[in-house]
Amino acid sequence: MSADPDVAPGAVAPEHGLLSPEMMGALRRQALAEVVEPCRRALLG
Repeated sequence: MSADPDVAPGAVAPEHGLLSPEMMGALRRQALAEVVEPCRRALLG
């Protein structure tokens, strides 16, 4: 989950919501840190 995803060449168009692998990876890591991990801690201690 920490690696950036693979994206087909030419499939990046931020103006249409198609983000670069680096941006998708950064957003995934941010969501894990800011949403998933706090929920996991709250549920499991």
